[in-house]
Amino acid sequence: MKNRSLRLLAALNFALTSCRSTRVQVPNAEAEIAIAEAAHEKGDFRDALVHAQNAVALAPKMTKAHLAVATFADDLCLPNAQPGPDDRICGLAVDEYRHTLELDPSYGEALRNLAYLLYQFNRLDESESYYRKALALHPDDPELMGGVAALDYVRIAPDVIGTKARLGLGRKKTLIQSAACAEVRDRNRARFDEAMALLTRAEQIRSNNSELKAYLGALYRVRAEIQCGDTANYQADMKDSRAWYIAGQDSAAKSRQEFFQKVPGAPPAPPDIQ
Repeated sequence: MKNRSLRLLAALNFALTSCRSTRVQVPNAEAEIAIAEAAHEKGDFRDALVHAQNAVALAPKMTKAHLAVATFADDLCLPNAQPGPDDRICGLAVDEYRHTLELDPSYGEALRNLAYLLYQFNRLDESESYYRKALALHPDDPELMGGVAALDYVRIAPDVIGTKARLGLGRKKTLIQSAACAEVRDRNRARFDEAMALLTRAEQIRSNNSELKAYLGALYRVRAEIQCGDTANYQADMKDSRAWYIAGQDSAAKSRQEFFQKVPGAPPAPPDIQ
């Protein structure tokens, strides 16, 4: 009888231990996120993505799980890949950033990352919208100032350069004496003023960022073209452009300069500066 009781107690203890072990091993979203982050730190982006997706499956309303999926898919999305990017992975990144924002519309990281990803696919209207939403939430963030200013610039420059091309004006000929100058200036005035204000303010905050200086150099050079009939202001803008480009090159030569991760790259310096 005694031996039978001991066997029953041992069996019960084994069953209880097994239940406890089973509960410990049940997967949960937080654990999956931790595993995903560890894999990401090791550079295993695909494994990180799988575990982040597991977290979403376990906790569909967990904002950080959706952001993790978006971020890891973004890392795997290579917009400039040849012969082309992985549309499934890139689409997943966009969808999950949007899902994150559905859960939390003020999630700044999701807004910034999505804005930059859309820019890389030339979806400029959508990109600008997300940069502006992010800047409205974080008005003192120089990276977001640079992002909005960059979108302004990529609208302005093709208009100015395209108008010169249509008029048959070469690189060394200016637009300022053309009858079309005023129309181009008026069409882009608001964007010029906004971009100039944002870049100037951002550069004051991040004075060792060469990209901001390069954008200022590019913006002054394009603005010079629409100083309609005003040779003095044209020359002043060209002088400022050169100064900003050179300042940017000086910053780039320093070892401790800062880079932005989610701002469209500034256009290269023109041949006379390089």
